[in-house]
Amino acid sequence: MIEGGRPDDRSRIDIRDDRDDALDAFLADRIYEFNARATGLFDGRALNGSIKDHAGKVIAAVTGHTWGGTCQVNYLWVDPSHRRLGLGRALMRAVEAEATRRNCTQVILFTHSRRSMKLWPMYDKRR
Repeated sequence: MIEGGRPDDRSRIDIRDDRDDALDAFLADRIYEFNARATGLFDGRALNGSIKDHAGKVIAAVTGHTWGGTCQVNYLWVDPSHRRLGLGRALMRAVEAEATRRNCTQVILFTHSRRSMKLWPMYDKRR
């Protein structure tokens, strides 16, 4: 039981290291519901795409969403054996075109790759 917004002795916070797709979906739905009600913007949509080889194997993919004039890219991946061939760039250009079609004015991409950060200016429309 939680009283006054604080866990009591009977509450248990369970932090785990396994993936929980159901919990992720639950949180995404609750946060979208809250933000949509707070802003009056109910235009959230998933966005995803992939490139497959001749055998149907995914060799590059992107996932994210659009909402409120913003496109957020959550994951962008290219198979190591197909990197430096322009597949990531092609996916990002497709994302940008779709985001524009959905009336987005910005695209957000989070990355930990130093190489990706150096390449990002090619997508910055201000330059």
